Amino acid sequence: MSTPQEALARFSCTTCRSQKRKCSKELPTCELCRRNRRRCAYPPDSPSQYTSFMSTPSGHGIPSFPALFFLDNYTFKAQRGSIDDSPQFDLPSEFRGALGTTDQLLQDVDRYFSTIHTLFPVISKLRFSNKIITSITNPSNDTILLLLAMRLVSRTEQDSDVQSGFYDQVKRCYTIVERGNTITLKLLQAGLLIAFHENANAIYPAAYLTVRNCATLGQLLGIQSRSPPFNILPPAVSWTESEERRRTWWGVIMVDRYICIGTGGPFACPDTKPEDLLPVEESSWDLGEPTLIQSLAISSSVDIPASPFTRACQATHLLSRVLQHIQEKHSDVEAYYEEAKQLHLVLDAFSSAIMHKFDSAHDPGNPEAQLRLLSAIGICRSAQIALYDHYTCALFDVNGGMGTPAQLSMQQLALAGLKSICTAMSVLAQQMCEWINNGVDPSQINPFVCNSLYAAAMNYSWYIRETRQLELDTPLSVILATLRALGSRWTVAREYVKVLEAGQF
Repeated sequence: MSTPQEALARFSCTTCRSQKRKCSKELPTCELCRRNRRRCAYPPDSPSQYTSFMSTPSGHGIPSFPALFFLDNYTFKAQRGSIDDSPQFDLPSEFRGALGTTDQLLQDVDRYFSTIHTLFPVISKLRFSNKIITSITNPSNDTILLLLAMRLVSRTEQDSDVQSGFYDQVKRCYTIVERGNTITLKLLQAGLLIAFHENANAIYPAAYLTVRNCATLGQLLGIQSRSPPFNILPPAVSWTESEERRRTWWGVIMVDRYICIGTGGPFACPDTKPEDLLPVEESSWDLGEPTLIQSLAISSSVDIPASPFTRACQATHLLSRVLQHIQEKHSDVEAYYEEAKQLHLVLDAFSSAIMHKFDSAHDPGNPEAQLRLLSAIGICRSAQIALYDHYTCALFDVNGGMGTPAQLSMQQLALAGLKSICTAMSVLAQQMCEWINNGVDPSQINPFVCNSLYAAAMNYSWYIRETRQLELDTPLSVILATLRALGSRWTVAREYVKVLEAGQF
């Protein structure tokens, strides 16, 4: 039986389309849906009869955001432009009250961008400043959460009771905002800052769990690649916003991989690809001015100029490769050791380039340029020590290559590499001690450098214990002094010192 053309919907219903079935397109219900006694829903471009049918107060309307994304992604995509994604709930007054006065709020923002932002630039200063000015009297729920997270990560109070109480408040706020159907970039950025704070202050397993939640949220938002399988966020409307999303995702990877140095994995999110883009130069992004320098891919040469955060991202990618190499079991022993040698060469070239830049930036009166490179240096050194530690002892070989020429060759490279890196770390530690003694706030030194200091100190302790080379006490003492100084700001440094002083390794 034929149906008049004017009584048909323009498109197949969502169920028939998802099942790749031929749809009769009848209104208000197609033949298949009517036969199977199921609800029939058409995209919004269908005639008004459908709209009237769906908008009746029967309780069967289209679910609100973000439920629709999880219940029916096809319909979500079709109606994305007309969906109101603003959370429809009032945040408890304690969190709005915690922001304080307008002056206090603006002071928090200024403190964050003058401290943490220089170490971990994942929030657009331009976009955030513009939005906070327009919404300062009535900020959205996710803005309140992000402001509290910014205050948390940039506070320097050493009163553990005060800091712990505020941390608990921020965590409660995050849970309430997330539970209130909020899924935004600000929610992810707030979670990322909380994870940064937890990692820097040795709050475990919270840091491990928080960054995994961030990784999942980032993939839901669709910021993990230029062509995500699905995404909740609408397309970025500016270059600055697009760059902010990229930087936020790199921040998630960076915190996750740093935590994985100690845990041994697994990763919270897939590794990046060689063709994925790195962040651009910070000053252009902060001003919202698209840079004339082409965005670099991960595989780009280290000889091409790049910003400190870009170098930290490259170092994070190399750390990922090392951790994957260590964790995976290989059936081809020769290829396994060849891959290790290639990682050694790549890391050596990268560290040489970074240290050359570090030495070139030396300015006795203003160490800021060198301070900003410490993230990349610390992550790179952690990757090198992790690789060399794995090959110093043949007993670690689980791939059947013990005693082979390839294994012995890599072991020799690892032993020499460890000595070289430990010496370099003691020199760097001495430099950091001098900065702090001359008035540099430990807050200006990224906590991502702490693991490399600890790993070097651990190796020195082992050498002293096994070989009785007491002359190594001097560089070990320098590194311990540096960790103690950093511990005045970052609790994780104090925890590393406790492990070293206990000597139970």
